[in-house]
Amino acid sequence: MATDPYDEFDYPSHAYWTTHPDNLATLAQLYGQTPAPVEDCRVLEIGCGAGGNLIPMALAMPDAQIVGVDPAQYVEKGQQIVADLGLKNVELKRCGAQDIDDSFGDFDYVLCHGVFSWVPQDVRTAILGVCRDRLRPSGVACISYNVYPGWFEGEMLREMMLYHTDPHSRPGDRVHRARELLSFLSSVADDVGTTRNRFFKWQNKEWQGSTDGYLFHEYFAPVNQPYYFHDFVALAERHRLRYLGDANRETNAFDNQTPQLAAALKQCRDVVEGQQYLDFATNRRFRTSLLVHDDKAVDLAVRPERLSGLSVRTDLAEDPGVGDLEEELSLEGRTVGAAAVRGAPLRTALSLLHAISPAAMPIEKLLERTFGQVEARAEGAHDDLRRDLAALYFSRIVHLHSRQARVSGQLSEHPMTARYARRQTLTSHRVTNQWHQHHHLGEDTRALLQRLDGTMTREQAQADAPEALEELRWKAFLLD
Repeated sequence: MATDPYDEFDYPSHAYWTTHPDNLATLAQLYGQTPAPVEDCRVLEIGCGAGGNLIPMALAMPDAQIVGVDPAQYVEKGQQIVADLGLKNVELKRCGAQDIDDSFGDFDYVLCHGVFSWVPQDVRTAILGVCRDRLRPSGVACISYNVYPGWFEGEMLREMMLYHTDPHSRPGDRVHRARELLSFLSSVADDVGTTRNRFFKWQNKEWQGSTDGYLFHEYFAPVNQPYYFHDFVALAERHRLRYLGDANRETNAFDNQTPQLAAALKQCRDVVEGQQYLDFATNRRFRTSLLVHDDKAVDLAVRPERLSGLSVRTDLAEDPGVGDLEEELSLEGRTVGAAAVRGAPLRTALSLLHAISPAAMPIEKLLERTFGQVEARAEGAHDDLRRDLAALYFSRIVHLHSRQARVSGQLSEHPMTARYARRQTLTSHRVTNQWHQHHHLGEDTRALLQRLDGTMTREQAQADAPEALEELRWKAFLLD
């Protein structure tokens, strides 16, 4: 039996767009901070695994300096990928949070995804200590963790699986037995008629799309310590760190909730209390929190001028510039996001972004082009448009960025995908795009992505797999 249970199967190691310095810097800027430019920043990831999150960052930001640490053996797999790709700006080290000392230097962004709740208390203390001691004055830390009240259900399921499986059997066998039990509980839920029937069915569906490595980590790790949100914030404050916001931006905007819930949350005494009651109302089970040094003032009232220097994009499926631009129009993103918009400036701006999607446009250029087509009828029209775009950002109709990715919204003469994405398709259906998002691609799309190395013409690709080519275009896999 392996000395480390994680060595029996690979734990999922892929890109998490919420942890990218681009996302952290954008939110920090909107909330009144002055984050470091992402192009040449220093990044530390605690629990980097095989580098699935850091390696595409290093490729996209060649002037950045990136370090990852992980005590598990599978970090060596990432080290081999780094060597194969010839990357000089990323280093993966087999060590833990307790080993991070002055020799590592300081960092603009510290990332810790899928680790904090699953390690002993002394390691959690070390993680927060690293964020306090190794984070530069304007730095941002990103930590994910399980939360109550939603994880009470997860604890129930975890305890069932620990009871049902032999702790001395192989990790893979334990996960297999756990899958069998959950499948059985789901199949008899309606007959038994318990209040948990919908939970078992939903959880069984979730497990079917999860890897054995993830399930073992989540349900069989020796430690799984959830927190109430306010308790996590208090713990961070004891390490002289302040809560900035959630990395999933829609969580930060109470207006995304129902009118009744939004009104109640806005009556809370501060943002921490409001977010805690939001967790109660939505039965949240997982969070990704952003932290800054406690001497930083946080202002969550997004002001129009804070969008300056950012770029904006959209992934709307339809052009909002059609029809009477003054009429209200309901919009939906291709994958997430929904909102109603009205007014010629906003709909014109969204139409301009739709035309270049999934590429982004600097907001100053967008304003210039918009008001080159539409008359600014009122003083402050530029700021009004910025406010509208900010609101749509928090409802995920538009996306704001602190960097420009190398991505094309049009089909070039010789469409080309990134070499790292082509490498990923050889072993996985989950592939990282140019905006650091991972997508599950079907066989036809994977096959075409592998072939788009710059030698195939646009006409050949369109003839061979037109639907797959369009999917790769709008999912941001094609290079400019």
